[in-house]
Amino acid sequence: MDIKERTEVVRHASLFAGLADDDIAYIAKLAKVVKFSPGDILIDQGDQEAGAYVIVNGLVKIYKVTPDGDMVNLALLGEGEIVGEMSLFNQVVRSATVEAVQETVVLDIDGRSFRELIENKPKIAVGILNVVIQRLIKNHEKIKKLRFESLYYRVWDSLEALAKHFPEGEINLSHQELSEIVGATRPRVTEVLNKLQDEGKINLQRQKILVK
Repeated sequence: MDIKERTEVVRHASLFAGLADDDIAYIAKLAKVVKFSPGDILIDQGDQEAGAYVIVNGLVKIYKVTPDGDMVNLALLGEGEIVGEMSLFNQVVRSATVEAVQETVVLDIDGRSFRELIENKPKIAVGILNVVIQRLIKNHEKIKKLRFESLYYRVWDSLEALAKHFPEGEINLSHQELSEIVGATRPRVTEVLNKLQDEGKINLQRQKILVK
Protein backbone atom coordinates (compact mmCIF):
# COMPACT_ATOMS: atom_id res chain seq x y z
CA MET A 1 0.00 0.00 0.00
CA ASP A 2 1.59 3.27 -1.12
CA ILE A 3 1.40 6.66 0.60
CA LYS A 4 -1.52 7.80 -1.56
CA GLU A 5 -3.61 4.79 -0.57
CA ARG A 6 -2.70 5.20 3.11
CA THR A 7 -3.67 8.87 2.94
CA GLU A 8 -7.12 8.00 1.57
CA VAL A 9 -7.68 5.45 4.34
CA VAL A 10 -6.79 8.02 7.00
CA ARG A 11 -8.92 10.69 5.32
CA HIS A 12 -12.04 8.50 5.50
CA ALA A 13 -11.46 7.27 9.06
CA SER A 14 -14.19 8.64 11.32
CA LEU A 15 -11.74 9.79 13.99
CA PHE A 16 -9.84 12.07 11.62
CA ALA A 17 -12.79 13.62 9.80
CA GLY A 18 -12.29 17.34 9.33
CA LEU A 19 -8.49 17.39 9.60
CA ALA A 20 -6.51 19.50 7.16
CA ASP A 21 -4.86 17.74 4.21
CA ASP A 22 -1.32 18.26 5.53
CA ASP A 23 -2.26 16.75 8.91
CA ILE A 24 -3.86 13.76 7.22
CA ALA A 25 -0.75 13.31 5.08
CA TYR A 26 1.44 13.44 8.19
CA ILE A 27 -0.59 10.74 9.93
CA ALA A 28 -0.49 8.60 6.78
CA LYS A 29 3.30 8.83 6.75
CA LEU A 30 3.41 7.57 10.34
CA ALA A 31 1.28 4.55 9.53
CA LYS A 32 2.56 1.06 8.80
CA VAL A 33 0.51 -1.64 7.09
CA VAL A 34 -0.04 -4.71 9.31
CA LYS A 35 -2.03 -7.88 8.57
CA PHE A 36 -3.83 -10.04 11.14
CA SER A 37 -5.38 -13.51 10.81
CA PRO A 38 -8.66 -14.57 12.48
CA GLY A 39 -8.09 -14.98 16.21
CA ASP A 40 -5.03 -12.71 16.31
CA ILE A 41 -5.02 -10.16 19.12
CA LEU A 42 -4.42 -6.58 18.00
CA ILE A 43 -4.71 -5.11 21.49
CA ASP A 44 -4.74 -6.99 24.80
CA GLN A 45 -6.65 -5.66 27.80
CA GLY A 46 -4.16 -4.50 30.46
CA ASP A 47 -1.29 -3.78 28.07
CA GLN A 48 0.39 -0.37 27.97
CA GLU A 49 1.64 -0.28 24.39
CA ALA A 50 0.98 3.04 22.64
CA GLY A 51 -0.60 3.27 19.20
CA ALA A 52 -3.85 2.81 17.32
CA TYR A 53 -5.09 0.87 14.31
CA VAL A 54 -7.19 2.13 11.41
CA ILE A 55 -8.98 -0.82 9.78
CA VAL A 56 -8.34 -0.93 6.02
CA ASN A 57 -10.43 -4.06 5.51
CA GLY A 58 -11.61 -6.98 7.59
CA LEU A 59 -13.45 -7.17 10.90
CA VAL A 60 -12.50 -7.04 14.57
CA LYS A 61 -14.39 -7.52 17.80
CA ILE A 62 -13.81 -5.51 20.97
CA TYR A 63 -14.53 -7.07 24.33
CA LYS A 64 -13.81 -6.38 27.97
CA VAL A 65 -13.41 -8.69 30.96
CA THR A 66 -15.08 -7.13 34.01
CA PRO A 67 -13.74 -7.42 37.58
CA ASP A 68 -16.36 -10.14 38.10
CA GLY A 69 -14.84 -12.17 35.27
CA ASP A 70 -17.68 -11.56 32.81
CA MET A 71 -16.78 -11.00 29.16
CA VAL A 72 -18.70 -8.09 27.68
CA ASN A 73 -18.66 -7.58 23.91
CA LEU A 74 -18.47 -3.87 23.15
CA ALA A 75 -18.38 -3.60 19.39
CA LEU A 76 -17.73 -5.13 15.99
CA LEU A 77 -15.73 -2.75 13.80
CA GLY A 78 -14.81 -2.84 10.14
CA GLU A 79 -13.42 -0.73 7.33
CA GLY A 80 -12.66 2.90 8.22
CA GLU A 81 -13.00 2.42 11.98
CA ILE A 82 -10.20 2.95 14.49
CA VAL A 83 -9.27 1.05 17.66
CA GLY A 84 -6.88 1.95 20.47
CA GLU A 85 -7.37 5.67 19.96
CA MET A 86 -6.96 6.67 23.63
CA SER A 87 -3.28 5.74 23.57
CA LEU A 88 -2.70 8.32 20.85
CA PHE A 89 -3.06 11.01 23.51
CA ASN A 90 -1.36 9.36 26.46
CA GLN A 91 0.20 6.01 27.34
CA VAL A 92 -2.69 4.34 29.12
CA VAL A 93 -3.52 0.81 30.19
CA ARG A 94 -5.63 -0.81 27.49
CA SER A 95 -9.20 -1.07 28.75
CA ALA A 96 -10.37 -3.78 26.33
CA THR A 97 -9.15 -6.53 24.00
CA VAL A 98 -9.36 -6.24 20.22
CA GLU A 99 -9.37 -9.50 18.24
CA ALA A 100 -9.50 -10.14 14.49
CA VAL A 101 -12.65 -11.96 13.37
CA GLN A 102 -11.60 -12.15 9.72
CA GLU A 103 -8.39 -11.61 7.80
CA THR A 104 -7.80 -7.96 8.66
CA VAL A 105 -5.46 -5.31 7.29
CA VAL A 106 -4.81 -2.19 9.37
CA LEU A 107 -2.73 0.95 9.43
CA ASP A 108 -0.67 0.97 12.62
CA ILE A 109 -0.26 4.55 13.90
CA ASP A 110 2.61 5.12 16.32
CA GLY A 111 1.40 6.85 19.49
CA ARG A 112 4.57 8.77 20.29
CA SER A 113 4.83 10.31 16.82
CA PHE A 114 1.13 11.20 16.84
CA ARG A 115 1.52 12.99 20.18
CA GLU A 116 4.27 15.11 18.66
CA LEU A 117 1.76 16.22 16.02
CA ILE A 118 -0.90 17.32 18.51
CA GLU A 119 1.69 19.01 20.73
CA ASN A 120 2.62 21.20 17.76
CA LYS A 121 -1.02 21.63 16.68
CA PRO A 122 -3.18 21.34 19.81
CA LYS A 123 -6.37 22.35 17.95
CA ILE A 124 -6.26 18.98 16.20
CA ALA A 125 -6.67 17.23 19.54
CA VAL A 126 -9.91 19.05 20.39
CA GLY A 127 -11.96 17.64 17.51
CA ILE A 128 -10.53 14.16 17.86
CA LEU A 129 -11.09 14.08 21.63
CA ASN A 130 -14.76 14.92 21.10
CA VAL A 131 -15.11 11.76 19.01
CA VAL A 132 -13.19 9.73 21.60
CA ILE A 133 -15.33 10.98 24.49
CA GLN A 134 -18.56 10.11 22.68
CA ARG A 135 -17.27 6.60 22.03
CA LEU A 136 -16.29 6.17 25.70
CA ILE A 137 -19.76 7.25 26.82
CA LYS A 138 -21.38 4.88 24.35
CA ASN A 139 -19.21 1.93 25.44
CA HIS A 140 -19.84 2.65 29.13
CA GLU A 141 -23.60 2.58 28.56
CA LYS A 142 -23.27 -0.58 26.48
CA ILE A 143 -21.37 -2.37 29.25
CA LYS A 144 -24.15 -1.61 31.71
CA LYS A 145 -26.79 -2.71 29.22
CA LEU A 146 -25.17 -5.93 28.05
CA ARG A 147 -24.50 -7.24 31.52
CA PHE A 148 -28.27 -7.48 32.01
CA GLU A 149 -29.37 -8.14 28.45
CA SER A 150 -30.59 -11.59 27.45
CA LEU A 151 -28.57 -13.82 25.16
CA TYR A 152 -31.29 -13.52 22.51
CA TYR A 153 -30.72 -9.77 22.14
CA ARG A 154 -26.93 -10.10 22.39
CA VAL A 155 -26.96 -12.55 19.48
CA TRP A 156 -29.40 -10.48 17.42
CA ASP A 157 -27.48 -7.22 18.05
CA SER A 158 -24.25 -8.93 17.01
CA LEU A 159 -25.83 -10.36 13.84
CA GLU A 160 -27.18 -6.94 12.84
CA ALA A 161 -23.74 -5.39 13.38
CA LEU A 162 -21.97 -8.20 11.51
CA ALA A 163 -24.37 -8.03 8.55
CA LYS A 164 -23.10 -4.52 7.77
CA HIS A 165 -19.66 -5.95 7.05
CA PHE A 166 -20.67 -8.94 4.90
CA PRO A 167 -22.00 -8.69 1.30
CA GLU A 168 -25.79 -9.05 1.11
CA GLY A 169 -25.95 -9.69 4.85
CA GLU A 170 -24.53 -13.20 4.40
CA ILE A 171 -22.35 -13.74 7.49
CA ASN A 172 -19.61 -16.26 6.81
CA LEU A 173 -19.22 -17.51 10.38
CA SER A 174 -19.93 -20.82 12.09
CA HIS A 175 -22.07 -21.15 15.21
CA GLN A 176 -18.88 -21.71 17.22
CA GLU A 177 -17.29 -18.53 15.89
CA LEU A 178 -20.44 -16.54 16.66
CA SER A 179 -20.59 -17.99 20.17
CA GLU A 180 -17.05 -16.75 20.80
CA ILE A 181 -18.06 -13.27 19.64
CA VAL A 182 -21.08 -13.02 21.95
CA GLY A 183 -19.40 -14.79 24.87
CA ALA A 184 -21.73 -17.77 25.25
CA THR A 185 -21.64 -21.53 24.67
CA ARG A 186 -22.25 -22.93 21.20
CA PRO A 187 -25.40 -24.93 22.17
CA ARG A 188 -27.05 -21.85 23.70
CA VAL A 189 -26.20 -19.70 20.68
CA THR A 190 -27.54 -22.40 18.35
CA GLU A 191 -30.83 -22.38 20.29
CA VAL A 192 -31.11 -18.61 19.77
CA LEU A 193 -30.23 -18.91 16.08
CA ASN A 194 -32.93 -21.53 15.58
CA LYS A 195 -35.45 -19.24 17.29
CA LEU A 196 -34.40 -16.30 15.08
CA GLN A 197 -34.82 -18.51 12.01
CA ASP A 198 -38.28 -19.58 13.18
CA GLU A 199 -39.16 -15.88 13.51
CA GLY A 200 -38.03 -15.28 9.93
CA LYS A 201 -35.19 -12.91 10.86
CA ILE A 202 -32.36 -15.10 9.56
CA ASN A 203 -31.73 -18.08 7.31
CA LEU A 204 -29.22 -20.67 8.54
CA GLN A 205 -26.92 -22.24 5.96
CA ARG A 206 -23.78 -24.36 6.23
CA GLN A 207 -21.10 -22.12 7.81
CA LYS A 208 -23.24 -19.09 6.94
CA ILE A 209 -25.98 -16.99 8.48
CA LEU A 210 -28.13 -14.83 6.21
CA VAL A 211 -29.69 -11.82 7.95
CA LYS A 212 -32.91 -10.87 6.17
